[in-house]
Amino acid sequence: MITAEKNSVIEFQHPFFKQGNAHLLENIKRKVSLSIYLLHCFCYEKKLI
Repeated sequence: MITAEKNSVIEFQHPFFKQGNAHLLENIKRKVSLSIYLLHCFCYEKKLI
């Protein structure tokens, strides 16, 4: 756990976040917001990327 402020605690949970199983960490991906996804699709469609 990471303490952000004096009285608040942030806890990370994920099925692949297991102690002693570092090889599973590569399966953890950030969620992509819809706006970023749509921008990526638009740029790909216009062949900007």
